[in-house]
Parts: sequence; structure tokens; C-alpha cells
Amino acid sequence: MDKEKRAKIDIEEFYDIPALAQNPLVRRVMITFDKDKDGKISLVEFIEGLAKLSTGGTEEEKLEFCFEIYDNDGDGKISSDDLTKVLKMMVGSNLNDVQI
Repeated sequence: MDKEKRAKIDIEEFYDIPALAQNPLVRRVMITFDKDKDGKISLVEFIEGLAKLSTGGTEEEKLEFCFEIYDNDGDGKISSDDLTKVLKMMVGSNLNDVQI
């Protein structure tokens, strides 16, 4: 996947994997993995992100990860705007703004 051979993968390159391209939350997961916020995922960031989700990850790590998925603006809080943005990602055009 690392087309440029620089030991980092652009978040957009994950969409080259058909199964991931179909998932509306892939972008949020990859942004959460991207700890240095450079728009790329290093091998270390990827492994650390997966480790949190594995059976070896603590409950606290998993809860923090889930929180980060919904904290869209990264301010340490889940506002109604954060929640609305993530819900829109998940449901697409299946619900209108009032229903969300």
C-alpha cells in the first residue's frame, strides 16, 4: 500500500482496499490512528491503533478510542455537532437532518 515507499501510508490510500472503501467510518478510524496528525499512518501508529482494539487492549484504551471516533474536532468533548457529523457518516443519506 505504501506506493511512495516512505514508511507511511496516506489516509486516502486505505480506500484502495475495497472492503475499507465501503466503510463510512474508515476515515475517522484512520484519523484516530494518526497520532501526529500529518495525514499519514506510520507502521507504529497503525500497530498501536490496532493493539488498542485487540484482545490485549485495555477497556480504557478501547473506550478512549471510541471517544476519539466521536470527538470529531478533537477538543476532548463530544458536542452535538460532533455526534451529528459522525452519525451522518454512518447513515449517509438514509436519514435527514431532523431524523438524525
